[in-house]
Amino acid sequence: MDAVPALSNGQDQRVLLEARGLDQRWADTAIAITDNETPNYEQITNGWPRSNPKGYGKWFRERVVVAVERRRRAGGVYADVESMPTYKIKTPLQSAIMILKRHRDMMFVGRGDERPISIILTTLAAHAYNGELTVGTALVAILARMDHFIQFVDGRYVIPNPTDPLENFADKWEAHPERAEAFFEWLLHAREQFTQAARLSLRQQITEVVASGVGRPVAERARDRSFGLAAPALLTEGIVRNVAEAQETPVRLEGGGRNA
Repeated sequence: MDAVPALSNGQDQRVLLEARGLDQRWADTAIAITDNETPNYEQITNGWPRSNPKGYGKWFRERVVVAVERRRRAGGVYADVESMPTYKIKTPLQSAIMILKRHRDMMFVGRGDERPISIILTTLAAHAYNGELTVGTALVAILARMDHFIQFVDGRYVIPNPTDPLENFADKWEAHPERAEAFFEWLLHAREQFTQAARLSLRQQITEVVASGVGRPVAERARDRSFGLAAPALLTEGIVRNVAEAQETPVRLEGGGRNA
């Protein structure tokens, strides 16, 4: 566990966001954190890096509730959503993120410095998620759209913290361009692999393809439990079309704004 010293920074954050006309909803949970690589590490100054982990957690739960609400309206297993704490519910979004992180880990064995960091995968996946009700269709939406939420501004990549737009989760990409290359390399590989799995009709064939990306134990558990990856109908419904459409668009975004 990493424990980073921090100070509450809600008031200063609110003033800063207000001055720039940005969303202030999450300002109260903002913090200023230490960074031992900065020259003012031993002094409390306004130059400390900012973050907002509590605000980010609330934002992510809002994205999770999209699926919970859809299940409730559909009369699914989450119908009694009001009586169940959100943290006890594992939605397709959370399961899809776990699968994609596992796929990343398998791909970057021996390349730990280049491996896309989890906060980037989680943020882009949560943005791309649109309340899909199965793990398979959630993977479709996420892989097809997650790079749409990467900005390219003044020659650098920007992935804003949704609860603090002044914090850039891709701030290390400018000094380490190989990390940006690694992310797009991973994204293309994941699209290709899951598209290949979607084209297969036999459960064991799907398992074999997916196992090379996420590991055999995970793929076999998915096959046995039939929770999205294993069921051909769930994967094939729209995945080839959606991912193919996404691949027709250049992966690197050269525009300034966020594409929805």
